[in-house]
Amino acid sequence: MPRAPLWRNVLRYVGPAVLAIGVIVFIVARFTGQGETEKALPAAPGATPVAAKPDQKALTPEIRQVANKFILSVVAGKNYGAAWDVTDPTYPGKSDYTKASWTKAGVTDEGLPVVPTGYPFRPQDVRLSVKNVYPGGVDLEAVIIPRNTARVQTFDMSLKDHGAGAKRRWLVDYWMTAYTPGFRAEPK
Repeated sequence: MPRAPLWRNVLRYVGPAVLAIGVIVFIVARFTGQGETEKALPAAPGATPVAAKPDQKALTPEIRQVANKFILSVVAGKNYGAAWDVTDPTYPGKSDYTKASWTKAGVTDEGLPVVPTGYPFRPQDVRLSVKNVYPGGVDLEAVIIPRNTARVQTFDMSLKDHGAGAKRRWLVDYWMTAYTPGFRAEPK
């Protein structure tokens, strides 16, 4: 019969083994660099830092006019033909239509590749703000806040410029409902 209880014998032999393993792990992690935390990657040479808030001055009167024409015509469901002229040829789904079929599809509600609001609104209910500016284009956020209703919708919109100088014009390249991730409510 052993004189010491079993737990003393276990500690006598297992304790130093656990300590030795811990020392070895510490030495390996400390001197080989495998235990370092991730560091941020350095910026690419010549890259410009991303601004926290985009400059709202990029929302020029020309861009605002094109965006409003698109929103107040096809998104509002009023004048589908007017949106054809301010929609970029690369707009998703536009290549499936001619101007006549685009106008007819909007009137007959055959499903244009444009997400509508589903309710009436006025021009003063549209709020535009710049999300991103890049060479040859601008991304906007369009918030539609109609009066006397709680139906506020947010859309993402992208415009590209075409031409140069006096012939420069902006065309809508993208329009989609903005994704807003859900969040959990505070527990009571």
